[in-house]
Amino acid sequence: MAVYKCPKCSATLKPANPIPAGKKIKCPKCEQIFDPNAEAAPKPAPAKSDDDDLYAVKDEPPPSEEEAADDADDGKKKYSLADDLAKKKIPRNKKMIAQAIGQKPSNQMLLTSSIVCLSAILSLMVVLWPLVFQTTESPAEKAKAKAKAKAKLTAPEAAAVESFITTAVLVTVAVCAVAAFLYNGLIAVGAVKMQSLESYRWAMLGSVLMILPLNWLLVGPAFWWFLSILRWILGEEEMIFPMFTIFAISAWTFSVGLWNLKTLRNPEVIAGFEESQASA
Repeated sequence: MAVYKCPKCSATLKPANPIPAGKKIKCPKCEQIFDPNAEAAPKPAPAKSDDDDLYAVKDEPPPSEEEAADDADDGKKKYSLADDLAKKKIPRNKKMIAQAIGQKPSNQMLLTSSIVCLSAILSLMVVLWPLVFQTTESPAEKAKAKAKAKAKLTAPEAAAVESFITTAVLVTVAVCAVAAFLYNGLIAVGAVKMQSLESYRWAMLGSVLMILPLNWLLVGPAFWWFLSILRWILGEEEMIFPMFTIFAISAWTFSVGLWNLKTLRNPEVIAGFEESQASA
């Protein structure tokens, strides 16, 4: 029994006898007339464009021995270039390297010297105040001064000696405070010259000045205002803590100066100074 299928409604037709070629039949369901023996003609394949193969995966033939050798040489060249970059064979900016190495020590030297200069100004103001402006003594202070005068000398002599000693001490502290300001001002200039790589001599001078014992002697007058506060709180008899404070500040300035001196002896820092002076 022959079986045919309607192309329109897909109904199955089962006639008793096969339909001869070239003869058409009518679908009893949708009344579509068609040739059951005709085969659907194959649709022509769409024409390929260049864009269709743009992202296509193509099978390429294996490379020849010469091409493989060339690829190996190219790989070696690429690796050697990366190796050169890794080994830093490309010339570097010596000035930037020197500034990066000396940034922390020079900043610390500038900060320390600036603090000492500011403290020296405060000490100078504290010292000059009783010299410029006359202060009135309280009755308790007057009674204490008279008691000291009776114990040692007569009242006029004791007052004159005590006034002379006080004035001499204040003038000495004022002069030393000015010296501390100027001394640490030079250190600050050296720190700035070190940061900008402008002058190697100034940078070295600032580091050496910070190490010299003269800077330790100027710490006391520079921080006179702070020592006066400690004596007022602890009493004039207690001198251990003020002396320890002076020692701690001196040790700190010495360590900062030594740090900068060691940094300036670094070959990369010296090369940075030379490059900076050569380009100036």
